[in-house]
Amino acid sequence: MLFRAGRRGRQVEVLFEQGVAFYRAGRFTEAAQKLGALGDQPGPMGQLARYYQGMSHRAMGLDALARGQYDLAHEQLRTAVKLLGPNANLSAYLASLYAKAGQPEQVCREAERAAAGGGPQAVRKLAQAQWQAGRREAAMMTLTEALRRHRDHVGLHLQMGLFHASCERWAEAQASLTQAVECGCDDSQTHYYLGLLYAATDQLPQAISELQRAVDLDPANLVATYQLSLAAKAAWQSGHRIVLHLPDRPTTEAGSAIRQLSRYVTAEPQFVDAILSLPASDAEEELMGVLAAVVKTALAAHPGYADLRLLCSRILDRLGQTDEAIEHGRMAIERNPSYLQALIHLGDLYERAGRLAEAVDSLAAAIEAGGEWADVHFRLAKLSTRLGRMDQTAHHLERALTINQGFAAARDEQTRLAA
Repeated sequence: MLFRAGRRGRQVEVLFEQGVAFYRAGRFTEAAQKLGALGDQPGPMGQLARYYQGMSHRAMGLDALARGQYDLAHEQLRTAVKLLGPNANLSAYLASLYAKAGQPEQVCREAERAAAGGGPQAVRKLAQAQWQAGRREAAMMTLTEALRRHRDHVGLHLQMGLFHASCERWAEAQASLTQAVECGCDDSQTHYYLGLLYAATDQLPQAISELQRAVDLDPANLVATYQLSLAAKAAWQSGHRIVLHLPDRPTTEAGSAIRQLSRYVTAEPQFVDAILSLPASDAEEELMGVLAAVVKTALAAHPGYADLRLLCSRILDRLGQTDEAIEHGRMAIERNPSYLQALIHLGDLYERAGRLAEAVDSLAAAIEAGGEWADVHFRLAKLSTRLGRMDQTAHHLERALTINQGFAAARDEQTRLAA
């Protein structure tokens, strides 16, 4: 294990190990207590502790809900939502690290450009951006016009319902959300929001029916489970007989979460870029080890994806597994010989492994692939010097200074060699 930084570091390590062990043993109360003591830890280790703490509270909330202890279920699920956000799976939790916010007007302008040549989903994003920018009438007009062309699009009906609900136009909201459910009966979001509307208008049996359907379709939606518990409590207090079908307890095995995350990574490889951009920390080896397992799982399903090969190479490099990193880098280039980023990365790996001639070949291939950049020529000049290829050194320094006349390091190196 990691997190070793003296006596305090060892105490943190022990707490984390004990908390995760309790979680995997199904001792969720003890797990939450141990991991809760690490809530203020920075970086990936603190994030993982909060994840397992939140999953422990989720499990306790589901148990309480199954026993009809609605107050306790409410408390535990509310705590889980605070720790995990709306989704109770590792992929969604870690993916939140990659979320970015934009200014409403800027987002609106970009959405207008995208919607001009896009489909209904692009139009929906435009309407959302207009609404957030305070242009509510324009947002409603955008959706109305889109629904004339796409009468059965779930997302457009859902968005219209949400807009009506935010203005407390309950009848119009119910009509739009009902239409969304009819168009997409297997869409958990539509059932969730229709359930919320029924709850807001005191139609409790209907609320429970829709929220139950949302949970059945998406058992990992923690907020839907939480709202179902609130509706069940209100209905029970009103004298209704309640029968709920609850999701299974969360698996305590890593495999399920890794498979979920691998599917996300395949669709959104930029996510791993965001994780790799995090600075090194005490949890470096554990976090990178998880990512390596995730990307290798994705590669088992998609062995020909050059992007995944490069991501795997970069992760293995962070773990210090240079030989395997080189192998995955080579496989990325085999699948895409002009993959500029992979060629430069592989050149780095070869150089650090002392394989200088191969580093030169990789960086030269990067230049041929379009990487005609001053810094790449400068690196080739340095490598050529180490190999005793002084003619190539002079050539690459000259090219670096032609591309960037203010490149001081290249100018200094040229002066030094001329002396």
